[in-house]
Amino acid sequence: MTQYISSSSDILGKDEQGCSLFKIRQYECQPQGYTVTCWPLDRIFRQCGQNAPAVEVTNVVHTKDGKVKVDPLFIAHPPRGKNWADIR
Repeated sequence: MTQYISSSSDILGKDEQGCSLFKIRQYECQPQGYTVTCWPLDRIFRQCGQNAPAVEVTNVVHTKDGKVKVDPLFIAHPPRGKNWADIR
């Protein structure tokens, strides 16, 4: 059985287009005998605008010199997101 527990979030700054990048650390845990072992999973999100939806970019991020950079192809063609209020 795998369990995810949200733990913390950190603001990473802004990308070249001025969108906010932030990280959420979650944990994947599995029981092993009488103990539970957990591993941290960092997920990175990008949000363009105060009330805009955040889009996960974990798989399209490159880290160079300690800075996070989103793949330019992803920025040019991001997935369409919706606010929770707009989902019916």
